[in-house]
Amino acid sequence: MYRHRGLLECQVSRPNAQVRWYKNRKELQPSKKYQLISQDVYRQLTIDDICSSDEDTYTCDAGDDNTSCQLLVEEQAIRIVRGMSSVVVMEPEPALFQVETSLKSGRPPRWSLNGEVLEPCAAVNINREGNLHSLCLTTTDSSMSGPMVFVAGKSRSTAQLTVTERPLQVARHLDDVQAKENSSVSLSCAFAPSPRVVRWFKGMDAGQYRCMAGGSQSTAHVKVEGR
Repeated sequence: MYRHRGLLECQVSRPNAQVRWYKNRKELQPSKKYQLISQDVYRQLTIDDICSSDEDTYTCDAGDDNTSCQLLVEEQAIRIVRGMSSVVVMEPEPALFQVETSLKSGRPPRWSLNGEVLEPCAAVNINREGNLHSLCLTTTDSSMSGPMVFVAGKSRSTAQLTVTERPLQVARHLDDVQAKENSSVSLSCAFAPSPRVVRWFKGMDAGQYRCMAGGSQSTAHVKVEGR
């Protein structure tokens, strides 16, 4: 069981038989982690504070013969003490999710967004302090909206990430233009952030043009001079 003591034992034919213990092919020496015990014809290996990295093949070698076994480590059941809360942010604000578990999980938990597993990187900060697990998306956009899932052992917590688009603003308005008849003119404006869709309209008033993106717009007049 996870974070408990493991005991491996075998029996030899002679009380004075010398044995060596191996984890995979690495010989084990007495330490705070490992205790090598000889009692009459019994040989024991105790492993303190067992964790997932202790899973392996262990061998007791008596020279003329040896015996091996596979050690499997089972995590204690982890419960979600405080689940995630859904988060609503406006792009590109960061989004923070936190989960509290009943135990400190040995194996790293799994975070996923929209079914995609998240790994630590510049855009994803994953931390654990005791039983508190945190994930921060350092920057967001509206395409990231969807379910965030945290899995530790057989327990999970799910919350919704909602990223709203930043309101569009006119960064540079249209300018009124004068042009001679039969010549060409160019009208331009700028929005921030860059809009996905822009629509142009010709107004009811002669020579009025309007550019719209989201809820923002800019208007200009084109005055045509006769030749």
